[in-house]
Amino acid sequence: MDWRKEKINHYKVLLSSLSDMAVDGTDKDDANKRFSLAFNTIGLVAPQEVIIALMKFHEHVAKPN
Repeated sequence: MDWRKEKINHYKVLLSSLSDMAVDGTDKDDANKRFSLAFNTIGLVAPQEVIIALMKFHEHVAKPN
């Protein structure tokens, strides 16, 4: 049960940071730091498909305009 709660918490942090990155008026530096931390720790609990999707997303948003 504890493992499941920990896994859900990792996903909550990841989705919260993604949401904050998309909201105007949010501290983008803080949101990016939180996303980076969540991105790095989600690999502890996420299946390979989620990690691959996150890597593709990161490559897309990290491209210079």
